[in-house]
Amino acid sequence: MDGIFCLLLVLLLAEGICSFRSHHKLTRGGRAVAVTHAMSSEQTTVTSMGGGMHGQNFKYLPVIRGSMDDHFPRIIPIAGTFPGISIEQVLAPYSSPGAPPGQWTYEFTDPDGSQLGTVALPGSPLITDAIDPVVLITKNTILNVQCKEEVEMLVVVDRGDTQFFSGEFFLFHDPRSQQLTIEWFDKRPAHLQIVGLIVQCALPMTETMRPVKTGFLEDDD
Repeated sequence: MDGIFCLLLVLLLAEGICSFRSHHKLTRGGRAVAVTHAMSSEQTTVTSMGGGMHGQNFKYLPVIRGSMDDHFPRIIPIAGTFPGISIEQVLAPYSSPGAPPGQWTYEFTDPDGSQLGTVALPGSPLITDAIDPVVLITKNTILNVQCKEEVEMLVVVDRGDTQFFSGEFFLFHDPRSQQLTIEWFDKRPAHLQIVGLIVQCALPMTETMRPVKTGFLEDDD
């Protein structure tokens, strides 16, 4: 009996040492995470080490849920600077489709792509509904947009919307001069090609644009 008892004791101690070593590896660095790999290689299950999961003991993750009224920011490729950019440069970058309201999409940089970079613009129905947008970087003075100082501004061009509407601003291409221009017309000019609709222009907030405090709450609110 003493021999069997000693054997059981040795087995229990060995299991405890292995368990301690495993726990030490999982909690190294001050974090306790246990990862259990399922039989299927396509699924990984995360289990608690004893602290608690979402919804347990009145503890909750800081979760937001999208709704039909939410338009998440959209990442749009930058085609170049205006003026001086060619129509080939405007048409070259690939733009990912916009996400439906309440959802978002991912953008992965293409190292072999033609875009110069990307910029995230605040979500809105105009940005969400743009079919094939790119961004042009320009100066407010070039487009006659009045500011207290000269600043860079972003121009969103929807290359997927080339249907002419009177009074709307478009990016036009002149095949004869190979020049691009941003203008509006009452009637569609026959000699110009529509590259895309101007969906939105964005100006930055600078110190000179901040309102001056008067000291009166009714004016400063």
